[in-house]
Amino acid sequence: MQTNTLAPRRAAARPVTVLQTDQPRIVLAEDDFEMRRLVAQALRRDGYDVVEAKNGSELLECLETAMRVQDRIDLVITDVRMPGLTGLQAIDWMNKVRALHVPVLVVTAFVDRHVRQQARRLGADLLEKPFDLEELRARIRKLPLAST
Repeated sequence: MQTNTLAPRRAAARPVTVLQTDQPRIVLAEDDFEMRRLVAQALRRDGYDVVEAKNGSELLECLETAMRVQDRIDLVITDVRMPGLTGLQAIDWMNKVRALHVPVLVVTAFVDRHVRQQARRLGADLLEKPFDLEELRARIRKLPLAST
């Protein structure tokens, strides 16, 4: 199974490859390495192609690359608080360019009224940390993924 097919722009030495598969593609943006690895492994076991981004800037680069090469993304899962750019800022960018119509699941330990309102305004679903992997899986199954 191929993974991480959306290479960030700054990694010019690695070519961008378009994955030819029926697997739903999830871009996972999480700055905590262990959390990102755990979630990515679980989703890969469930049959998803997972592209990992370690911060908001890499998430934005993945989205830009997907648009540039007309690659498919079926779901974005993003933390809110990350270095460089927040997950909510990346979602706001997605909505403004209107080139990517992708369901978004925001995961965060820092839920307050403002975060809830902003996520709702941006059209994102919200999942509070800590969460159980089964809870994440159930939430993903409820989302309208493009390729499922």
